[in-house]
Amino acid sequence: MKMKNKLSYLVLLIIFLSGCQGSNQEEKKTRPIKINVHEVDYQPHAFPVHASGKLVSETESRLSFKTGGIIANIFVEEGETVQKGQTLAALNLSEIKARKRQAELALEKARRDYRRAKNLYQDTVATKEDFQNAKTALEVAEADYEIAKFNLTHSTIKAPAKGKILKKLSSVNEMVAPGYPVLLFGSTASEWVVRVNVTDKDILKIKKGDTAQIRFDAYENKTFSGKVSRISQSADPYTGTFEVDVKLQNPDISLTRGLIAFTEIYPEKSSRVAGIPIEALIEASGDRGFVYVYSNGNVSRRAIEIRRLTEDTLMISQGVKEGERVVTSGVSYINEETEVRVTN
Repeated sequence: MKMKNKLSYLVLLIIFLSGCQGSNQEEKKTRPIKINVHEVDYQPHAFPVHASGKLVSETESRLSFKTGGIIANIFVEEGETVQKGQTLAALNLSEIKARKRQAELALEKARRDYRRAKNLYQDTVATKEDFQNAKTALEVAEADYEIAKFNLTHSTIKAPAKGKILKKLSSVNEMVAPGYPVLLFGSTASEWVVRVNVTDKDILKIKKGDTAQIRFDAYENKTFSGKVSRISQSADPYTGTFEVDVKLQNPDISLTRGLIAFTEIYPEKSSRVAGIPIEALIEASGDRGFVYVYSNGNVSRRAIEIRRLTEDTLMISQGVKEGERVVTSGVSYINEETEVRVTN
């Protein structure tokens, strides 16, 4: 009898303990997850446009001959400073001088023919048509002679201003066509610009006069100031990008053409963005991400557009409204079905 009572008591004890354990598990299961939230506040912000390019002279020109021919002399070297009017290169003038002499002789003949036709016409020996034809032939000969003189003059290349020879594009004894560039010239009277290429998305943000910060690999610890001086109105057909010139503002050191530059252009046009802690981000792909938004004891998953990511802040432009609260802690332990409790 005593044994039966002991067994009964043991069974009741087990049932009681099992009930307590189940009650504790249920309590754990329904206990709210503690979270922190951050209220979204949109503010105007101008994002810099990042671009890289090369340092060039603001006024660069490709110097060439008016006529084609064989290059007889190039009188300068790359990097050499030249004065305005200085002769830089010359063609072999044998053929060009011969053409000028040919035009000169043709002009002399045309003048004689015109005088003869004029006298004969005045004596009523030649017709008016003969006189007019002689006059036209003279005018053509005069034009040919002027062309020959002009071509001879432009068979040498002279410096258009004080400047520097940036690059030799052709060599002595090389045959060049009319207008083919022989020398790349940069005026030292002009200012330095960084020529960069930006995307179609960024070109819409930039306008002439926007400020910029410039860094060169050659001067790691120095930053230069600049302003946008030129914006291309059409895209490069090969790259699809737009060319932008950033003029350096009074650089205090000597610079060299071709230096690689990294620029940050600061557009005046701003966008409204909100900064939220990076811990709020659940996942991201490119400029699209997801966060949890808290409202009335519940959380909902929301897609956002990411404009910029810093070390500890996520700049977003849309997806969460002004004044809404995003979850910043506990995001790994919740979903849209989870009961939560705000602790901050």
